[in-house]
Amino acid sequence: MKDIAVSSRYAQAVYEEASAQGITEAVVGDLEQLEQLLQNNKEFATFVETAALTVDEKLAVVTKLAKAGINRLTEGLLVVMTRNQRLGLLDAVIKAVRKLVLIEKGQVEVRVDYAAPATDNIRASLKAQLTKLTNKSVILKENVDPSLLGGMRVFVDSKLYDLSIRGKLDALKAGM
Repeated sequence: MKDIAVSSRYAQAVYEEASAQGITEAVVGDLEQLEQLLQNNKEFATFVETAALTVDEKLAVVTKLAKAGINRLTEGLLVVMTRNQRLGLLDAVIKAVRKLVLIEKGQVEVRVDYAAPATDNIRASLKAQLTKLTNKSVILKENVDPSLLGGMRVFVDSKLYDLSIRGKLDALKAGM
C-alpha cells in the first residue's frame, strides 16, 4: 500500500511539471519507452529491481539513458527515484502517469479478459455499457483467457466484474 502512495506522488509530481512545461507528450513518450524496456529487456528489468548495485552505479546507467535522448524532466525523475532508492517503483510510476493522462482526457482504460476472441458486436456493446457506467470514453485492453471457459472478466479501475463461467463455478464451490 505504501508503494502505491509513493509511486502516485512521483507520478503526480512529474505529470504536473510536464504539464506546466508543456512537454507532457515527450515525457509520456519517454515513459512508454522505459516501460517497453522493462517488459522486453530482462537486464534492464533486473537493473531496476536489484538492490545489489549502489546508488552511484545506478546513477551511471541513468546518465547513459539520458545521453540516449530522454527528456530532462524524465531524467530528473529517474535521478530522484534512484537517489531515494525507489527505482524499483518505475513500472508503478509509469502506470500512474498513464492514468493521470487518461483522466485529463476524460478516458478510462478497461482490461477485458474474454474466454474466446470477441466479435465486433460484443466489443461495441461492452464499450457502450462501460461508457454509461464510467461516464468516460473507454479504451479496451483485451486479452483471451480460455481458462474462463465462457464469458469475460472486466477490470475497471480497481473493480472486477466477473461474468465468466469459471467465476460462477468458483462462487458455487466457495458456497458449498
